[in-house]
Amino acid sequence: MGKLATIDLALDEMLVNLAAIVLRLSKPDVTRTPEARRALAQSVHQYAACAARSTDPRVQELKTQLEKTLKPSLRIVAIDGEGVVVRGGGHASAFALRATADKSLFPLYDSLLVR
Repeated sequence: MGKLATIDLALDEMLVNLAAIVLRLSKPDVTRTPEARRALAQSVHQYAACAARSTDPRVQELKTQLEKTLKPSLRIVAIDGEGVVVRGGGHASAFALRATADKSLFPLYDSLLVR
């Protein structure tokens, strides 16, 4: 059983090191293009699959941090009589602009807003 524990520990250390690399790659100045965002998403999903069975709390925390990098951060910057102005990135912002133009979409989008 000692050899399995050694292998498990080595795998956890490799996962911690890999997560550090992927976190550096998740910075907005690195992931500017759609291709870079897709590559980041694939890396995060692959990391999550590898980390799923780990019992190391560091690996689980890093998995959570990496998954958060895929979620767009949106914030309300203004509310006027016509709709909501949202700043953020990715497709969610495009949806926010559509929701502003088409008030029938606003209730659906309202649940996604960070307040």
